Amino acid sequence: MPKVDEILEEYYTKKEKLKDLEDEIFLLKQSIESYFEDHQVNVIKSNGYTAYLKEMSVERLSKKDCPTDVWNDCCKVSKFNTLTVVKNDNKGNPTKRRSRSRSRSRSRFFFSKEKSERSERRK
Repeated sequence: MPKVDEILEEYYTKKEKLKDLEDEIFLLKQSIESYFEDHQVNVIKSNGYTAYLKEMSVERLSKKDCPTDVWNDCCKVSKFNTLTVVKNDNKGNPTKRRSRSRSRSRSRFFFSKEKSERSERRK
């Protein structure tokens, strides 16, 4: 059975590789979304792949925008564990997590002018 140090090192290394791949995937996704927008289509077919553009919506309720009694009656609490592994420096102290090379939102990319105007007004 591998030592815990080996397991933590492998986990950390693979997590770093995953972050790099996610960055690359994000850039590719932006290119595909730009193609959708430029060609004003919702489906792209190539020899080996088909890509679909679907607009989805999510409704959320913010605690600050809701009366306390309604929030207390209706909110749902989900508990879960998280695992964070950071590399230690030469002195054995945990280092800070690696920051992303750019800040980005994970929200969906929308093409509607109305939505773009709304998001611009919020800024």
